[in-house]
Amino acid sequence: MKTQHPRVYSVFAFFLAILFLPLAARANVYATNIKINGGITNLVSLLGGESVVVSYILNEAASGGVTIEVLATNGVVRTISIPAGNPGALRGTNAVTWDSRNDAGEVVGTGSYQVKITAAAAGYDGWTQISDDNNPANYVYEMRGIAVNKNTNSPYYGRIFAGNCFDNTAFGGTEPGDNLGILKWNADGSRADEGVFSDGG
Repeated sequence: MKTQHPRVYSVFAFFLAILFLPLAARANVYATNIKINGGITNLVSLLGGESVVVSYILNEAASGGVTIEVLATNGVVRTISIPAGNPGALRGTNAVTWDSRNDAGEVVGTGSYQVKITAAAAGYDGWTQISDDNNPANYVYEMRGIAVNKNTNSPYYGRIFAGNCFDNTAFGGTEPGDNLGILKWNADGSRADEGVFSDGG
C-alpha cells in the first residue's frame, strides 16, 4: 500500500498543475442564430438580383468588426466587411443585406450559396463578465443547473439553458423564471425566439 501512495499523490499534483496552467485562449465574440431571409438554413437559392437578408446574434459587440463571406462551390463570391460600432457588429440581433452581387459588382447567377460570419474582438486580459445580473429577463427564482449549447454546427450555438427547481407562481411569482422547468436564452442574454420557458411537457 505504501508504494501506491506516491503515485496517487503525483497524479493528483499533475492534475493540479494542469488546472493552474495559464490558459492560451478564451472565447470572446461569436455569431449565432444565423438566419437567411428569416430561415435557419445556410443555403440560398437566388433568382437573378434578389436581395438576401442575413441576420445573426452576437453575444457581445465585435470590437474588431465583422466579416461576412458569401461562398459558392468555387470559393468566395462576396466579402462584406463591417467596422466595429456599426450595425452588423453590435451586441444582439444584427441584419445585413447582400444585394446578390459579387466583389466586382456583378449580379451573380441563380444557385446555392453559403454564408460564413467571422466576428472579431480585442478580447480581455482576464475573465470578464459580459452579462447583466440586474436584467429582469435573465431572472430565475431557484436555479439548479445550467448548460450551454456548444455544438458549433447548431444554429443555436451558444444558447443558454437553466433549470428552475421551485414553482414560485403559487406564491405570486409572475415572471417566466418563477415557473418550474427550463428557461432558454440566446447567447446575448435575450430570450429565445420560440419562448423563454418550457416545462418539457
